[in-house]
Amino acid sequence: MSKFKKISAKALVMASVAVGVQAVSTFGAFAGPALFYRFGNVRLNQWECMRRATVSLRREGLNVRKPDVNINNTPFIFADNADYSAIIDCSQFARRHRANKRVTVMVSGFGRGANTLSSTLIDNMY
Repeated sequence: MSKFKKISAKALVMASVAVGVQAVSTFGAFAGPALFYRFGNVRLNQWECMRRATVSLRREGLNVRKPDVNINNTPFIFADNADYSAIIDCSQFARRHRANKRVTVMVSGFGRGANTLSSTLIDNMY
């Protein structure tokens, strides 16, 4: 076997391995959960935002873990089920914060359902 054929064979093997690794990585990325993010300005006070978020999450079949979560003075509602995890953030209603009354919804899950759920949750907040 000539030197050129050995180099060609090695290059072919290395290219095949590289393509295989890339394919596995790409398919793995598509198989992972996606995060969908929505926000909107609403005419609610912070307490009403928290209440409506809890009702909305339960209505969509998610289990609210604690009615009022407050980490680092950030009030939000967290819920999940076997397929999705969702957070509705009502932190921008506080008096000392930018009082723009913006509510933020984040949903993580597999498939297109997470995108639909994030839209439904933000629509429920109006």
